Amino acid sequence: MTDMAQNQRDFMYMGNQITAHRDDDQIHLYSSLIREEYQELLAEYSHGGPTENQLKEAVDLLVVTLGFIQS
Repeated sequence: MTDMAQNQRDFMYMGNQITAHRDDDQIHLYSSLIREEYQELLAEYSHGGPTENQLKEAVDLLVVTLGFIQS
């Protein structure tokens, strides 16, 4: 299995995002993305499941959470 945290860190580095120290603006961005992805996951969950869309939303939530942690 790959190291998802390292993959996220690499992705953020390539996008010129800060990972070496705290960045409050970036933390705010990822906080907003976490709320958005969580709402999308809940919306998909209300349709029953599990479905491919639910899994996609769960992975999206994981990715933005890792971005928050890296920030």
